Amino acid sequence: MSVMSIFFNPGPAIEYANAWFLNKVGMRSGFFQSSLGPLHYLDAQGQGLFPPIVLLHGVTGSANNFSRMTYQLLRLCRRVIIPDLPGHGQSPALNPPGDYQAVILALSELISGIVDEPCVIFGNSVGGAAAICTTVTHPESVCGLFLESPAGGAITTAERENLRLCFNGLTMADATQAVKKLFSEPPWWIRINMHVVMRALQAPIVDHILKTIPLEGFSDQALEKISVPTLVVWGTKEMVLPRASLEFYRKNMPKHVKFLEPVGAGHAPYLENPLRSLKWLREFLQENFQPALKLVGTGK
Repeated sequence: MSVMSIFFNPGPAIEYANAWFLNKVGMRSGFFQSSLGPLHYLDAQGQGLFPPIVLLHGVTGSANNFSRMTYQLLRLCRRVIIPDLPGHGQSPALNPPGDYQAVILALSELISGIVDEPCVIFGNSVGGAAAICTTVTHPESVCGLFLESPAGGAITTAERENLRLCFNGLTMADATQAVKKLFSEPPWWIRINMHVVMRALQAPIVDHILKTIPLEGFSDQALEKISVPTLVVWGTKEMVLPRASLEFYRKNMPKHVKFLEPVGAGHAPYLENPLRSLKWLREFLQENFQPALKLVGTGK
């Protein structure tokens, strides 16, 4: 990559830097054969005493999105796993693209297939829906849910169409509008990364996932199965998912589920301000989980 190409389109350089940092802190690549095909994930043993954590991004994202949180999570948790959604990041493109239900089920298969003890799942947007799905279909694999603007609530046909329009990236103007809705305050690295954003929005799987989101959302019977500690974070500047989705979860999730509505936060708080999301996550772990003691001299 030439210096001039970095100057005019710094996006790829930022992606390389994120990948380099994740490798530097010990994250290693693996692939899991799901019902949709191979899924890529990053994995590392942590030095912390809290349960393993799985980090799930939303549509257009990748495992690299968590580069600014991973170092601290490796110090907090016993293991950190970061999958790429099907057709995202290093997970191969799908032909035909998988629909919404197939994508979240494939992520559930990956989590239940590679964890060796119950884990906490951090999920944003469609990643949040996959986290809920995993808790319902593989409860033995999950001990906690930390959800930022989870998809999966009931929506109308018009709201689903607005969601598709939000992720339309046919032109640079479309991509700019998408970023304004995704972030209350777009991070600097997003603002200089617009070519990468537009390319991610144009991936066929993005629209295929969004147009196949079920209008009815998760059933009451499914949500009633959530028995683990759960925190739902929904920012006051959320402009992608309708407010009705939050009210759906308030009404239908079990009474032990807690809700946090941070002032000024948008659709992906962990991208806008990773230190703030880390603070909430650390408090969630400390409140709900007793750190496991390591055996002296064994490294276990």
